[in-house]
Amino acid sequence: MSAGAFSLRTLLVLVTLVAVGCYALTQHTRLWCGIIMTLACSSLALAVLLAIAARGPWRAFWTGYAVVGCAYWLLTVSPFVSPNGGVLLTTQSLAYGWHYLSLESKEISNRGEEISEFDLSEWTVDEALETAIDEVEAEYFQILWSPRSGQYSLRRYLLIGQSLYSIGLGFVGALLSGWLYARRMRRDAATKAIA
Repeated sequence: MSAGAFSLRTLLVLVTLVAVGCYALTQHTRLWCGIIMTLACSSLALAVLLAIAARGPWRAFWTGYAVVGCAYWLLTVSPFVSPNGGVLLTTQSLAYGWHYLSLESKEISNRGEEISEFDLSEWTVDEALETAIDEVEAEYFQILWSPRSGQYSLRRYLLIGQSLYSIGLGFVGALLSGWLYARRMRRDAATKAIA
């Protein structure tokens, strides 16, 4: 099987990872944050090692995973890089998810009471997204890295989400890299056959 091919086992693993990731985002506890961040860091480190050790299409696959996954990880999670994470579409999608989860949890905790300010019928999608983006974007790195922020739940949610995005985007980069490698090999084979 080539590096870019899908098998039933690969699909099962991907579906399981997506399900675990969704559960971790809804729970966003310290344990889940640790599990997902460890998984992301370990997979990126393993990808770097496999990119060095592998040959052929697998080298292209793991190089694509390592480059794209590490680049995204550094762009969004590293405190040493300028705070670009708040303006990315991935962070904005996390902000919308956070806003939706916080509205839903407030509705559940206050059942039976009137909650006019958190009534979902009063919010349009654009208003909810804009409010959530403003909350997250305003102090993205202060929330992400400040131990005194008091927003540990949002911090863990963002770390889990950005870790999952680094894994997912790394996988997309791996597939693209494997496809480019296969294309180059077909082109080289065609030029050798002509010559």
